Amino acid sequence: VAALWRSGSAATPGLTRSGRLLSVGLLIQRKAVLTPDLTELETRASDLFTRLDFERSRLSDFELRDRAESEAAKRSLSAAAEGKVQVARDGAVITAKDLMQRWAAEQQAVTLASREAADPSLKRPAVLLSTDADLCLPCCPVVDGDASLRAACDRLLELMGLTASCRLLGNAPVGLHTYKYKKSPVSLFLHRAIFTGADWRSAEASGSWKWVDADSLPGRVPDRRLLKKLRLLAAEF
Repeated sequence: VAALWRSGSAATPGLTRSGRLLSVGLLIQRKAVLTPDLTELETRASDLFTRLDFERSRLSDFELRDRAESEAAKRSLSAAAEGKVQVARDGAVITAKDLMQRWAAEQQAVTLASREAADPSLKRPAVLLSTDADLCLPCCPVVDGDASLRAACDRLLELMGLTASCRLLGNAPVGLHTYKYKKSPVSLFLHRAIFTGADWRSAEASGSWKWVDADSLPGRVPDRRLLKKLRLLAAEF
């Protein structure tokens, strides 16, 4: 969610005496696919493997091979003392081929979760734009009772009919862009938000706003500076 403050003259329709206009831009970000919660035993095992991998990552190939051969020698001596015959080599010498085979086996044991979206249009970034070519982003006048940017953004979501399906995360912006829009200073505040409802196209019902693919932005946003910022946001998300 991008909240945009734009200064203007007091004679501009819809502006308050302070001459500010608040606009908001919504950019779809795909949710991460979460795995099931680990049990306490699985968590301890995962932490152990993480620590071991970190320790091994700090060693050179020679040090890893020397450690593996030392451990194999200890196991051989222990097996000989107990009268057992050790059949397997147990990685006495680690070669690149051994590592490749080990990585291939580990890769086959992992099944990646599906990242396919139910709606094909969600495969690419989409930006919610106003059908008014002069404003581009959905906007409404600043109200004197707005105590914070968060309250103003919540009011914009209500205006667009997205209160039930879109929820802001946190109470403060996570980023800020400053530039000039049509020779007026602009501060573009970025907020994190999440879509909790399935009908993410409900904002198009009024006919005042439309979701636009990131590749189609050049034909919908005439201002080059704003276009550059929106494309930058699409790349970041």
